[in-house]
Amino acid sequence: MKKIGILTFHGADNLGAVLQAYALCEFINKEINFRTEIIDYECEEVEKTRYVQGGNFVKKIPLALYYRIKRHGFDRFRKKKLMLSSNKYKKENIKKCNTMYSTFVAGSDQIWNIGCSGNDTTYFLDFVEQEKRKISYAASIGTTEIEKEKVDELKNYLNSFDAISVREASSIKKLDLPKDTSILPDPVFLLTLEQWRRVATKRKLRKRYVFVYLIQEDVNVLTSAKKYAKENEYDIIINKKSVEFILNNAPDLFLWWIENAEAVFTNSFHGTAFSIIFEKLLGADIILKNGKHNNRIEELLDSAGLKECIISEENYVPKKANAKKWLNMQRKKAYEFLKENI
Repeated sequence: MKKIGILTFHGADNLGAVLQAYALCEFINKEINFRTEIIDYECEEVEKTRYVQGGNFVKKIPLALYYRIKRHGFDRFRKKKLMLSSNKYKKENIKKCNTMYSTFVAGSDQIWNIGCSGNDTTYFLDFVEQEKRKISYAASIGTTEIEKEKVDELKNYLNSFDAISVREASSIKKLDLPKDTSILPDPVFLLTLEQWRRVATKRKLRKRYVFVYLIQEDVNVLTSAKKYAKENEYDIIINKKSVEFILNNAPDLFLWWIENAEAVFTNSFHGTAFSIIFEKLLGADIILKNGKHNNRIEELLDSAGLKECIISEENYVPKKANAKKWLNMQRKKAYEFLKENI
């Protein structure tokens, strides 16, 4: 029986990274019917993000305590939900994986964003032996621009892949890939609403609230959310400021916060993605701090036919993120690609 190994950013204390890793492994195991696990690879650069001592945006909680709570929540979820390899790997011993798997899957998430990985070419499967099968599933380079010399270097790795798919169309151009390269959905879209509801933690809802999920500070999102919450007499939960969220910060709890919100305001790709899955009222901001567009969110909403969910200073009211037909099409595309290429 084939055994599949997935290489992704599962070790980051990042909600989207961990949930997409869970979803892809679950989908291949249950729908494609191949024994699959996530390779427990530790990338030094990704590991550093677990201990970043950034600005203390939660004034009431000591920073050290905040990171301890967060790590505990993520480690608990990984242990409970992720099907990890029995062995742990680092750059120096990752080649040993060749004895364990017949096919290697790189993806999803921003594994090809060399800024995130510290230029770790392991995510380009450079360690995989020639006779093994190599594919990428919805790999992304994020918003990173890559110099031509670096593109040429990375293409040498990609030329040995048996099949390539990316998450955003922009990755095709940036990596100079063939125009017919498959564009596939983020793995979180592969599981149904009911499947995600089973993953979400069950808590007692004490008040009606608007949920604000920010990756970076965003005046547009905060102003829009506060206006909407005030007009409708809702409380407001902000992931970077609300003590209630900070003390309940884990992937399964994040799903609960999304599912039970009256509306979601976000500048996060996965905040947007799960708002679509849970069919929430959504207000998404696509303008980054530097004034550029967030291509990841913009392409997602455009593809799903939900551009009306983009908010601005003049248009701050969230819109229903209902895209059932699109979600079914995305799952079908993903199934066909994985069935054919694994």
